[in-house]
Amino acid sequence: MDESQFETFILEPALQVVNLYSPATHILILGTFLVESGLTFVEQNGPGDAMGFGQVEDVTYNDILRYLNRFDKAALKEKCLAACFYTAFPPRSSLMHNLRWAVIVARLKYLPVRQPLPKWDDAMGLAQYHKLWYNTPRGKTDVKESVKIFERIISERRHRFEGQS
Repeated sequence: MDESQFETFILEPALQVVNLYSPATHILILGTFLVESGLTFVEQNGPGDAMGFGQVEDVTYNDILRYLNRFDKAALKEKCLAACFYTAFPPRSSLMHNLRWAVIVARLKYLPVRQPLPKWDDAMGLAQYHKLWYNTPRGKTDVKESVKIFERIISERRHRFEGQS
């Protein structure tokens, strides 16, 4: 998938409609998708059950749905579902065809983290944040390789986000 079109028509609008957009979030989610699937594979390539560009496993998806089902998250739940034209939680397989839902779910995976997001131009910080809070310490992601991906993303978007927090 073309990164620019993905950002313009899917990533940004999805995060904006649920009020979860920032330059740091933009870079983090795009980087997450590039690290996890190359923004190419919607089903895990090899053994495992991960789905969508964010390569979300069943246990992770269920954790995210439980998080949204908390009483204090009711408004967020409704906003996220409405943004994707859902009235109830869709099956996890929807991550393979509803790209807006895939972006929102990836952002929701990071949302409970109490550690603030690194700045949008901190490639090492974003790669480490992804590894720790999304991929997990036992996951297969190589932070050194992820840093290269985040550095490229940041370099190509520097003109766009310079001066923003």
